[in-house]
Amino acid sequence: MITARYARYMVIVFDVNGTLLDLTVVHRWFDERSSETGTGSRWFAELVRLSLLSSITNRYRPFPDLALDAYSTILGHADGARETVELLASLPVHADVPRILDRLEGDGHRLVALTNSPLGMARAQLAVGGIADRFETVLSVDMVQRFKPDPLVYRTAAARLAVPIPSMTMVAAHDWDVAGAVAAGSRGIYVNRSGERYPDSFPRPDAVIERMDDLPDVLA
Repeated sequence: MITARYARYMVIVFDVNGTLLDLTVVHRWFDERSSETGTGSRWFAELVRLSLLSSITNRYRPFPDLALDAYSTILGHADGARETVELLASLPVHADVPRILDRLEGDGHRLVALTNSPLGMARAQLAVGGIADRFETVLSVDMVQRFKPDPLVYRTAAARLAVPIPSMTMVAAHDWDVAGAVAAGSRGIYVNRSGERYPDSFPRPDAVIERMDDLPDVLA
């Protein structure tokens, strides 16, 4: 549990795609176009893989471009690929998100979004979801041209926010995102929306929660 003395001045940084916004609609869209179940999950895994390769090889390409590449890789063609990006740009908000953001904001926490999406797309996503006004600022990996979980992303975020990185808490539904933040020196909270166990080989999060409603309790 994170102690209250840190919570009073903590900056809470949220991942966007999958954590605040629900990717289920994209997964269903893929599954409807494939004879195999789980195609949407495979697409997202390929998207993450491509983003990792982009960072490692110093060949940065915007997230939507990688989403198109992942589409072609998984389905074997590019027909309809552009619709994937359109779906990403209009993802619905997870039902448990607005009330928790309101509560945390009311408690005086600084709320920030940090995403692999381009900045313009991220701002539009949060606006479509009706939660853009909850955040002090939105940060994108565009600022360093490295994708999460590269530690440089989190360190740069802390610098932009003018806080020491140990006072920043990353909240994400992706184990690799939390692991990257913790490795960089941030606190990390894993929102286990998928039901998948956090890997023992990754840097340990400060807390693992099953739903966003549990977040205020681990910050108290």
